[in-house]
Amino acid sequence: MASFSLGKRALLVALLGCDHGGSSGEVKPSPRVDTASAKAVEVDASPTRTADTGAGADSAKDEGAPGPRFSVNRRLVLGATPNAGECAEIANDREALACATKKTFAADERAQAIALELLRTRGDYMGVEEAQRMDGGFRGTIRLEPHLPIGRERKHLEWVQSSLADFDRFMTSVTKDAPPDYRVSGIFFRFLESVGRTTPSAYASGFRIGYNVNGSLLRNEEGVRETLFHEIFHLNDEGHHDWSMRVLKPSYDGIVRKCGTRVACLDPYAPNSTKVRGGTYYAFQPGNGESVREYGAELAVRYYREMRGELGLTRAVRPRFKCGPSENRLAWDAFVGEFFHGVDLGPPC
Repeated sequence: MASFSLGKRALLVALLGCDHGGSSGEVKPSPRVDTASAKAVEVDASPTRTADTGAGADSAKDEGAPGPRFSVNRRLVLGATPNAGECAEIANDREALACATKKTFAADERAQAIALELLRTRGDYMGVEEAQRMDGGFRGTIRLEPHLPIGRERKHLEWVQSSLADFDRFMTSVTKDAPPDYRVSGIFFRFLESVGRTTPSAYASGFRIGYNVNGSLLRNEEGVRETLFHEIFHLNDEGHHDWSMRVLKPSYDGIVRKCGTRVACLDPYAPNSTKVRGGTYYAFQPGNGESVREYGAELAVRYYREMRGELGLTRAVRPRFKCGPSENRLAWDAFVGEFFHGVDLGPPC
């Protein structure tokens, strides 16, 4: 799981973990290549369940905090921020959260400036995860410790900032007439390190994202960008009343009944070429929680990649997913209609 190699042009990466309000599963973003030239991409994955640390048990709600649609309440944020006692005494929420940010990043002025800017402009709060032990499924228990993205690790904060800026531009470019129903702001980022491991790279629930500075998928800006888009889908999936389970599962189950885990059979149905080491496509990997949610997240990343290609931000992604089997078109149209007002910039099949 600690390996990260491009030997024989196969990318070996590790798992992402996701917590879906009590369900468990791991999330892996799409591979970093266009599907027309994709080689096998392997993911060393295992089911995870994030421990409920108390701070994460609060339901998200607005309490007048700064930024657009800030979703994390004051008590949750300040309660999870070390040495924020005096900030909690500040009556104004905006000032209290800025105070906590300054204290959190006091050791690195550049990182502090980035965190304050993200709080001010987007309502995103940069903090740390609580120490805990995560059940890593067959991989055993994973020890997580809080770890700020400062000093040598500041690059992670910079990659988060550039990724979120790209998401904002993407949302504006894709749906110019009306904002998409796909929220990418007001997120509580909780930075951590996995001790002696490179997993999980990230996990998400309740508009909180755990970000592992040791994560094997978070080695460059592109990896961070696609990972975060994948994780943010899970947050939106929750916000749409477990949309993947409600809408995608019947068709998804039909694919699984037909193909099982046979890669050759699943080839035309997989949104991306990501595979689990020794297993099958990540979107269809058994023992991964309700894996239809991972299929939905892979579908979201495929939409993001294809639309970025149509906007000229990257090479065009071919073949187009919707032009595959009828199940693909059904899932694609449902996703685009639910989250992006039906906007598909790609040409017809």
